[in-house]
Amino acid sequence: MKLCYNPSIFNSLLQNINPVTIDSDDLGILIGDEHASIEIIKVCNPYCWPCAKAHPDLEEIVKKNKDVSVRIIFTSTGDEHDAKTAPVQHLLAIQEKYGRSKVNEALDAWYMSPNKDYITFASKYPMNGELKLQRDKIVAMRKWCDDMKIRANPTVFINGKELPDHYSIKDLINFF
Repeated sequence: MKLCYNPSIFNSLLQNINPVTIDSDDLGILIGDEHASIEIIKVCNPYCWPCAKAHPDLEEIVKKNKDVSVRIIFTSTGDEHDAKTAPVQHLLAIQEKYGRSKVNEALDAWYMSPNKDYITFASKYPMNGELKLQRDKIVAMRKWCDDMKIRANPTVFINGKELPDHYSIKDLINFF
């Protein structure tokens, strides 16, 4: 197990993975410095429990290392009948209207809640017409997910390379 936490082995495994070939800039929600040299992309469903469980670990990494950022890309379709659309719209609207600090607070509120109840969440962060303005962003994220053939939640990329098998998000704390 100690070999797994060897940064040289971890980085070597990362280098042998095919890179992300589709630009993810301007997609989703960014936590941390947009100019950080290390970007972790977490692709997730807002109702996914493993995604929620990963949130505090990734947040801790960003707090401990200012040169790491996390980009959250959601798998929602943008369709009004897709249950994932409402919370994703809301989070994107919070980011657009209030900025990163408030969206980080909202992400914590959403992910740390044992019950993913959108109505309760939305009442804490009232919006007007901002929600409908998020559809194009959601569709762009979904297209990225489809083009990247994302099939599992969460899927994690580090500087454009998918997290190697046998590593978990929690393991990343050992490297950053």
